[in-house]
Amino acid sequence: MSHAEEIDFFENPIVETKFSIYRKHKKILRENKKQLVYDLIEPVRIYKHYINDKTSIEHYNAKYYAENILTNITNAYKQFDTVILERMLIEEAEKIKNVCKGAVVTDKMCEYLIRNALINNDTIKVKPNATIRFLINPFYEYKEYEYLNRKKIIKQQISEYIGNKKRKENHTLIHNAIIDFDLNKGIIKYEHIKTSTNLSIASIKKYLKDYPILKYLYDEVKDLSRSDKQRQTKKYNDTKISKMAI
Repeated sequence: MSHAEEIDFFENPIVETKFSIYRKHKKILRENKKQLVYDLIEPVRIYKHYINDKTSIEHYNAKYYAENILTNITNAYKQFDTVILERMLIEEAEKIKNVCKGAVVTDKMCEYLIRNALINNDTIKVKPNATIRFLINPFYEYKEYEYLNRKKIIKQQISEYIGNKKRKENHTLIHNAIIDFDLNKGIIKYEHIKTSTNLSIASIKKYLKDYPILKYLYDEVKDLSRSDKQRQTKKYNDTKISKMAI
């Protein structure tokens, strides 16, 4: 189901989550294992569910608390497969039981609340309550010394991204030049971006290399800007190259 189809399918709007953001960029992250931290440049508003293990819920509020959290989760992740969602709900239900007093939230009640939450997965509008800007690549192949110091390395890279104002400005220029490109002009080229941004082609290539998400967007627009004949030619050439490589 495409994003447009998801919007039409559900009655209430879909909210972004950390899970959905990572799913959208999974291919890019997998193909760029050498890059540890990805900067989305602008913070993306998301819904984040979190149960503090130090929370203490009184017995008279326990059922409402559990029902509210589980229903919010199903509504926030409704576009995903039920198997994924049910696994998530079971995991959160265990956390809920640990913070509720009086043993009101039993295993049997959790099973009932989970079933009920799955039924009511498109009944409320979930609002973003957090933001995410940096993605830590789960496919990154750590060197031994890096793994032991991974938290420090991640923190350093994030600090560098935040502190580089010029880099952010140039990224925004290139991003806007790509998404604003007039498809009637033919296939998008570096020259088009250069004209729109006043950046050198060398700089543009470097940004596309350093930011795979930006490169992915460029390739998408490039494909959309081809004529039908050009698409057929590219498909033929790609197939020919593939056969030659075997």
